[in-house]
Amino acid sequence: MLKTAAVLTLAVVALLGSVTAAPAIAIFSSGLGDGVGTLTCVTGAVACGGTAVSLTSIPGVWQDNNPGGSSAVWVSFNANHGSIGPNVQAPDAATGNQTVTFNYSFSLATPAQISFQVWADDTAQVLIDGVSQITGNGTQGVNCAAAAIGCTDDNFGVVSALLAAGNHNIDFAVYQRVVIGGTGGTGTPFGLLFAGDLTPVPEPASILLLGSALTAVGMASKRRWFSKKD
Repeated sequence: MLKTAAVLTLAVVALLGSVTAAPAIAIFSSGLGDGVGTLTCVTGAVACGGTAVSLTSIPGVWQDNNPGGSSAVWVSFNANHGSIGPNVQAPDAATGNQTVTFNYSFSLATPAQISFQVWADDTAQVLIDGVSQITGNGTQGVNCAAAAIGCTDDNFGVVSALLAAGNHNIDFAVYQRVVIGGTGGTGTPFGLLFAGDLTPVPEPASILLLGSALTAVGMASKRRWFSKKD
């Protein structure tokens, strides 16, 4: 009986290994060259040029680079916050009147759970495969939005979603708000920071295989119990 139990245990352990083992998916972030996908500045109300660039000199009130020990750094369409278009004025209630959209594209070999934090100045909307996950915050604080999504360390937005295998896109529509009688426009810091990871999830076939193995173990144990009772 002990030999049978040992064999069944080894079988279940092997099956568990086949279910949980999956190709490792690296942490992804706004740090360039992280090996998961490509981050570019693709469109907006102002011309943003080509590939996004990292910002090593950031305003002191912003969330620091590399949050939580990640490789994430602030990115912008211009390394020195240079010309970003006309200094358009807006009423105080405006969410944002200058927009730069950063696109992060990547491919998954297996289904995965994506989870990440995002900061922006002044605020941002996040879309995964065209579906909005979190909207921009139109309430202005001292330096950026007064709550998530903002630029300070405690004003981050949280996004979590289950993704199928295949190609995916995350769009970050970053809004720079310019207030009548206030500051903003050309030369104003204007950026994006995000960090998180992709966790592989078991495919249905693997889960079914595991369920079958556990059922077999249960039936074998039940048979042994009845045999002992008889």
